[in-house]
Amino acid sequence: AGGKGGGGEEAEALRTQFRNTAYWSPQVTTGPDGRATVDITLPDNLTTWRTQVRAVSGDTLVGEATDEIVATTPLLVRPALPRFLRVGDEVTLRTLVRNATDVPQEVTVTLDADGVEVEGDAEQTQTVAPGESGDFAWTARATAEGTATVAFRATAGDLADGVQIDLPVYLDVTPETMSTGGVVEDQSAIEAIYLPGYAITDRGSLDVGVQASIVGALESELSELRPFDEESTVRTASRVIATIAARQAEGYEGDDVFAPVEDDLRRLQAIQRGDSGWGYCARYCSTDPVVTAWVLTAFGDAVDAGWDSPNVQWRQGITSIRQRLDRVSDVANPVDPNEEAFLLYAMQQARGGEVLANTLRSIYEQHREELTPWGEAYLILALLDSSVEPDDAMVRGLVSDLNASVIPSANGNHWEAAPLYGSIESNVSMTSLVLRALAQVDPEHPLIEETARWLVAARNADRWHSDVERAQAIRGLGSYAALTGERQGDFDFRVLLDEDNVMDGHLAVGRDEGTSSASVRLPLSGITPGEVHRLAFERETGAGRLYYVLNLRYVTPAAEVESLSRGLSVAHEYTLVDDPDRPITEARLGDLVRVKVTVVADADRKFVQVEDYLPAGLEALDTQLATVPDDVRRQLEEERRDAVVGDGDGIKAYAPWYGWYWSPWDQTDARDDRFTLFATELPRGVHEYVYYARATTLGDFFVSPATAEEGPFPEVFGRSDSGRFSVVR
Repeated sequence: AGGKGGGGEEAEALRTQFRNTAYWSPQVTTGPDGRATVDITLPDNLTTWRTQVRAVSGDTLVGEATDEIVATTPLLVRPALPRFLRVGDEVTLRTLVRNATDVPQEVTVTLDADGVEVEGDAEQTQTVAPGESGDFAWTARATAEGTATVAFRATAGDLADGVQIDLPVYLDVTPETMSTGGVVEDQSAIEAIYLPGYAITDRGSLDVGVQASIVGALESELSELRPFDEESTVRTASRVIATIAARQAEGYEGDDVFAPVEDDLRRLQAIQRGDSGWGYCARYCSTDPVVTAWVLTAFGDAVDAGWDSPNVQWRQGITSIRQRLDRVSDVANPVDPNEEAFLLYAMQQARGGEVLANTLRSIYEQHREELTPWGEAYLILALLDSSVEPDDAMVRGLVSDLNASVIPSANGNHWEAAPLYGSIESNVSMTSLVLRALAQVDPEHPLIEETARWLVAARNADRWHSDVERAQAIRGLGSYAALTGERQGDFDFRVLLDEDNVMDGHLAVGRDEGTSSASVRLPLSGITPGEVHRLAFERETGAGRLYYVLNLRYVTPAAEVESLSRGLSVAHEYTLVDDPDRPITEARLGDLVRVKVTVVADADRKFVQVEDYLPAGLEALDTQLATVPDDVRRQLEEERRDAVVGDGDGIKAYAPWYGWYWSPWDQTDARDDRFTLFATELPRGVHEYVYYARATTLGDFFVSPATAEEGPFPEVFGRSDSGRFSVVR
């Protein structure tokens, strides 16, 4: 590349096409002499191109060759620009011009920039020594969103070179998400839609969804519990529980309810052990009281559904459970009160003829403070099964405890607790148990509907992992469907935004019916910021309920925005590699900056994405590449040695660049303008991630807020403060 001074030649010298791969072909056929020729037009990159050829003959002879092609020019323009800009950035537009001749050259560089405001004269001249580079710089400011086109043209006598680069200029915005939901029975429901006056409406949406049943078709979940050889006892019992609950919810009656699992019930009878209990596996596992209790629960559900068997040996499983409960007198290893509540519930399910109300009452009186939500729920269910009235003071106290420990969100309520060793319960199954308990105590309890909504959302987010989770969730949602009668839903509906009809149709629920849900995504162009709009949900006469959910997404200017925490908190901190304890807002050109991202989850979260936006003057390093500098590798090794795994409060530090070191982050992406973290499962607690970035561009840059969001629940969201970061000489 090169040319003489002058308008036409200068235009020809402007290089604009840059690619990493100049040419690739999967197959080139040679002539009889084994030679082949290809014509290649090289891109405008002035660099060393590496050519690789691999050959194979018809009789499987193979070979390869490598060569290099150097593309250069005696006067070489090398721009030192950021990969992007943000509105409000003050940046130094620099280029180095190398004099590859053996004599000094008087070099003139002209800057032509669109999309940014440049200070000073567009032309600069300086003498560049042979074999050296001159540094040419202009101060500029990004003032509008779009694309900045920057062109440097250098001339020195008959020598010339030029480069043109396009830079994206991003608007300083931060996302906002609002979610809500409700139900329409006899009268219309109206939601107020309001965007603040500073909201930007050309991006974002209002998502509206309606359903005739939030439970959906529970039978479809049974395929996840299909039998296979040598399956565990827990899976077999879970399939019995889930199948009975799903078929009852779908309206089956009599023998049709339990007929699909009669073989499973016979198998459970056949693998009962000599001590009357059941083990996790059929042949070699020792009897386990928790597994035994789960099997008894399955038998109890089958009996309630009408199953009758002449073989009642399974009821003797109570003996195995009683042996476990006798350990209560063992001061060193007492039974956990939550487990005890579950075991007593299972005994009640087995219809042992014992009066357990007094034992259950003693758990409440002696261990109330130790009970977690799943223990409280099992205790409520067992008490009600022991003929204790729903308005009993003990039952009311347990419900009050559940009310106090609920974790609410716009898309539903759920409960969590630290896992108990040996337990088969999880947060999903625990929430399902609470739903059943609340429904039996008070069908009008205000938490019931939103708890069912959370379970459905968890199902859609692939949170039903284990066999027990699936069985408990189907059981809980089945009881909710029976309570509300929503399985008979059949009605017309419409949704109005102010006076405009934005969605209408017919919803019906049932195995042989039509559509049970509908949705629409509305642009924000029909919503005026600063004004209140009305979104009305109308349901025509007919059986069932209309459920609706709204997700409003929009963006606002990010300048001087404050941090926000709605279930997730996120913050980032910049330090220097050699001084990791002192936060900075300024670095020198060429410095290596250590970026620490801290995420706090107030509950176990699923499908979390964290985006830490870089200032334009920093460029993230991919620590997996061989090009990582030695000083960075030394720092990584030091942090690996110092990394600490926290206790029950979460993780205090990570060395995530080492594959063997546990981290919740399943994937990390270093992009031009951000560093992104993905976690399928993010446990409750504090989590940190460290990455590195090089200070590559002089200027004063806007730092957009880092954001964190839980995918299935967009209202679970957090962001950090915005700020500024400077790169100086």
